[in-house]
Amino acid sequence: MDLALSIRQELEEFARRKAGRGITELKIEAGDAWSVDVSFTFAGRDWLRLRNLRTGDVPLLLKFGQNLGDESRELFGPYPWDDAVRLPEALGQTIRNAVDRVDASYLMLCEDEPIAHFFLWKAGGNAQSAGHGVQVPELGIAIADGWHGRGLGRLIMRLLDCAAASLGAAAIELTTAFGNEAGYRTYLSAGYVEVGEICVPRGVDVTAAVEGSVSFESYKCERQMVRIIDEAKRQAVEKYLAAKRIDSEAVCRGKRRAD
Repeated sequence: MDLALSIRQELEEFARRKAGRGITELKIEAGDAWSVDVSFTFAGRDWLRLRNLRTGDVPLLLKFGQNLGDESRELFGPYPWDDAVRLPEALGQTIRNAVDRVDASYLMLCEDEPIAHFFLWKAGGNAQSAGHGVQVPELGIAIADGWHGRGLGRLIMRLLDCAAASLGAAAIELTTAFGNEAGYRTYLSAGYVEVGEICVPRGVDVTAAVEGSVSFESYKCERQMVRIIDEAKRQAVEKYLAAKRIDSEAVCRGKRRAD
């Protein structure tokens, strides 16, 4: 699969949908999911850049967190946003995972301002899903509050579809809070379906929590959703996701007993 071509097609389709607020001055570098650097002018005025996380990006991620309101931080929970001691290390680990090709993690910038952060966790190989004969990375996405309502969420999801397909993923998983109706509608329109309810440890990688390699302070129940990429592997994907729900519930039940 030609990742650069797929990204171009998605951006051109986005420009068509947005009509007078389209994309110009498009430049794409995308050898693979870990070497993506895309820039374009959006709506005739904003110069945007989409690129992989890289060493030295902790200040940008910290600044991005400051561009999220309280509700956005609550909905986007992979990091301990309110813990000034743990947060820089958690963000540093995210960058190391990106550089080491464990996760495919990205920033979107407007000039030098971080306006979106998104990723495919375990894009480089998910040992848990591999046990069911499939590769299923997990999607996460957050957009700075001042950039909501411009269609970037749907665009970013389509670009992550391209990255996952280029890596041979059978599907993409995501979880979303029950109160996040706007996000839920966006995911449905992007081809995701709800498959169950899952307990999600907060501020850590769920698969790492299930493995017992990280600890967590709290969790919440969310919708588990999936977008199937390889239809021939649907049954195996659904079996994996069901097993993950069971494992996550067991971990969170253990946390309840310990508390």
